[in-house]
Amino acid sequence: NPEFLSESSAEFDAKHPDFVIIGADDTKYAGAVKGIYESRFRGTDIILTDTVTAEMVKVSLNGFYATKVIFANQIYDYCQKTGANYENIKTALEKAKYGSKNHFQIYHKGGRGAGGKCLTKDIDALAFETESILFNSVCGINRRLLVEYPKNG
Repeated sequence: NPEFLSESSAEFDAKHPDFVIIGADDTKYAGAVKGIYESRFRGTDIILTDTVTAEMVKVSLNGFYATKVIFANQIYDYCQKTGANYENIKTALEKAKYGSKNHFQIYHKGGRGAGGKCLTKDIDALAFETESILFNSVCGINRRLLVEYPKNG
């Protein structure tokens, strides 16, 4: 099963997963692994699927998060041009019923863009494998931001 954790909160995330996805191509083994996770993470949703889909869930989530980071950066840049208050927009996006609570911080560790090991790797993989205009655009903008505003660590 792929892990779903952030570098900065890995231990907490590993102990308190939002959900567990188990990818197995043999249902006998999937059931056994599910039993282990059910005993360890009572009340946590467990999703059983095949191995390809399990990995695609991981890549999709990271691609989505990277896209949100780039979306926020693009809105921020436009706010700089128009004089709009990005912090107020960010607050509204985070409070909106269908909004999101994460990925709207423009500067992270002193830099901009979707950095870290997983977000960058997975959005690059999606762009390469799918040849999607959206993912390729996100990658291009992200690369530019990472070069122009490098992170401190």
